[in-house]
Amino acid sequence: ATQVATARPLPKPAGPARVVVVAVGDRAIGDPVERLLEEALIDADYELMDEALFPGLNRYAGTDHVDLPGLSELVQAQGGDILVLAQVDYLGETPLEYYGQYSTLYSVNLKVRNIDLEKRRPVGRGWQQKVDFTTLNATEKAREAVAPMLPEVTDSLSEFKDGG
Repeated sequence: ATQVATARPLPKPAGPARVVVVAVGDRAIGDPVERLLEEALIDADYELMDEALFPGLNRYAGTDHVDLPGLSELVQAQGGDILVLAQVDYLGETPLEYYGQYSTLYSVNLKVRNIDLEKRRPVGRGWQQKVDFTTLNATEKAREAVAPMLPEVTDSLSEFKDGG
């Protein structure tokens, strides 16, 4: 008689949950929002993983799409426990003219949510903010939009800080 080895899932390592921040959508707002979220989580002593090192990330999260089931599976396969997803959805644009200059005012909807990947549930209430910006002030407007969310985003994950 031969024995067949069955693969057993590896036990989850003890310790704090590993957090991954991913921004999808418009990069002018998404990049600074992602950076600000990561900085706030690092300052609050969460263990962060760098999603830029995940193979095939663009397949699941890009400027014009998010495949949440695929992204969740990828993050878990790479050892992540919590996904902080910042989604920037395009709403529209308005041409501006001032002092003989022309520019465009872009409008996006910024949504931030924390997801417990193991239990497949949201953590916290989620946050949403409309952001109007031009190419000259995108980083500043991203900071203004996300700053009020940062304490709640980090506090809502406190149960995971010590491996909870």
